[in-house]
Amino acid sequence: MIGTRLPRGRVIATLTIGVAMMACRSHETGPSLSIVVESATLAPSSSEVDAASLCCCRVRGTLRNTSSITVHVNVNFDAQGATGLLGTALDWVPNVAPGALAPFEAVGIPAACSQVTGITGRHFLTGVFVGSGGS
Repeated sequence: MIGTRLPRGRVIATLTIGVAMMACRSHETGPSLSIVVESATLAPSSSEVDAASLCCCRVRGTLRNTSSITVHVNVNFDAQGATGLLGTALDWVPNVAPGALAPFEAVGIPAACSQVTGITGRHFLTGVFVGSGGS
């Protein structure tokens, strides 16, 4: 009689997947995270006369946390011009309480505001969530 043996790698992979699946079952998922950008305007980085035609540009505005928990927000605005992507304006807005309005000033567009034809927001949220502590 010929015995059947599983290759050692397959046994280890099967055990690893089983352990990972059990660990995922005890993972607690927090609430959904969302924000609304209530205003976003282009602003020159300079206070010089005719600053809109000088380098560089930033995006100023406000956002509202529409989540049920406090969030940290990574604000990102891609700036487009006639020739394509001009740059990305970034800001970090920490600890925005549920329902709260928070200002931001995203910098990083290495072009004059007069060259920006549009901005597209891509924002990333991290929740400040303390789980129930149970398993």
